Amino acid sequence: CRARYARHLEICCSADRLKGQNLRQFEQLLQSAKGRSQLEVALRYQRQDAAGTIGLGQGWQVEPTDDLLLKLKDQFGGDAVNIRY
Repeated sequence: CRARYARHLEICCSADRLKGQNLRQFEQLLQSAKGRSQLEVALRYQRQDAAGTIGLGQGWQVEPTDDLLLKLKDQFGGDAVNIRY
């Protein structure tokens, strides 16, 4: 199980990737991925004038299934989604 040894699921995104429908889709993906294995989610967020890492907290922990990872990579790009150990 990949969640056993992982520290968190890291998603790199820019401000324009988390607006409107994209933000709602992201929220739905995370909500649908709750399961027995709970892994923290961290956003490496960038906008034109600032960047930082934001931990989403316990309420947003997910089970890092293949399906979830593929959907996140579709939304944010293949290199933007990583499990950090």
